[in-house]
Amino acid sequence: MSKISLARHIHLDRSIAMVLIATLVVWTIALPALVHRADAAFIQASDTLDDSDRGVDTNHTFQFTLNNNWDTGEIIRFHFDPTGNAFDVTGLTATEITITGGLINQVANLGACSTANDVYALDAVEGPPDYFEIVACPGATIAAATTVTVATANTEITNPDPGAGVSQSYVVRIGAQEAATPHEDTSDVRVNIHDDVLVTAIVPTILNFTISGIATGTADINGTTTTVGTYPQLIPFGELAPGNAEVGGQELTVETNALNGYSVTVEADQTLTSAIGATIDAFSNGATTTPPIGWVAPTNTLGSAETYGHWGVSSEDYTLNTGDPYGTALFAGNFITNPLEIMAATSSSDGVTDANGLTQVAYAVQIESLQEAADDYQATLTYVVTPVF
Repeated sequence: MSKISLARHIHLDRSIAMVLIATLVVWTIALPALVHRADAAFIQASDTLDDSDRGVDTNHTFQFTLNNNWDTGEIIRFHFDPTGNAFDVTGLTATEITITGGLINQVANLGACSTANDVYALDAVEGPPDYFEIVACPGATIAAATTVTVATANTEITNPDPGAGVSQSYVVRIGAQEAATPHEDTSDVRVNIHDDVLVTAIVPTILNFTISGIATGTADINGTTTTVGTYPQLIPFGELAPGNAEVGGQELTVETNALNGYSVTVEADQTLTSAIGATIDAFSNGATTTPPIGWVAPTNTLGSAETYGHWGVSSEDYTLNTGDPYGTALFAGNFITNPLEIMAATSSSDGVTDANGLTQVAYAVQIESLQEAADDYQATLTYVVTPVF
């Protein structure tokens, strides 16, 4: 009996060993598949924010590659901070969610499904946790290895606010599930919320203004030719002869980095006046002509001293704030004790470009036979440059 009993025990031990070996083989074969399904729902998943500042409304762009087919009725859900509910998706609707990738064709809703590539989005749901979903249509199969991009629009998702100066990351969980079962496969991505970085810089203001003389015989200063040479601080008309118009010019430059450009005015402190009180009056015939007109001689009417002689100004600049009032060879007389714009621009100027940093002005004077004699007629011109930063 002892020998027979021993043989039976040996036989039973061998049977048990075979069962254990077979079980180990089964587990060894099945284990990789189980691990693969548990942690590889999606490949290379990411979530990119339009704005990572705390508490602001922003858009999210998800991108991931399917590890398995996305089939009929299967849902992919996007949970925002699944354990803390720090995001707010109030207002996000299916029409603000775009799904692209591979052969995917997005339709408006379940009722619009018609092809094997159709998918649709569902409105966001207030949590906790907040989420929205995308769904494969009946009969649809989106192939494994398809890279899918899901983007929200109209900044309907509000970032958490971890507090000033705090940088904190949050989980956004992408979960896949069968139509009638709980979420089985998930991939967690993270976004970081933090204060924006303020970048500052200083650009010093620039303003350089120059006045240059122009030689006699210089042609085409707004359609006129100079008859006298000038200097930066002097326009010497010299001895005037009745019936002859004398013209002196000056070149003006402005270099500035003012955003809104500049304006230059000229003003005479008085009309040309002698020590004994005689005057060469403002163009035309003392009437301080405005708007500018073509040059005309004084009318020389006896008893009307303002008609014996006059002087005026013209500018080449055609980009004034009032347009191009000086046209070609038109003169104005309303610069006597009155600032008159003769140069302007609406942006930064380099000091060398015509009508945007460079111009020429012409001053004309003419007398007739009745103009009172004097050897000391004078007036002072003042240019004022006003940059608009």
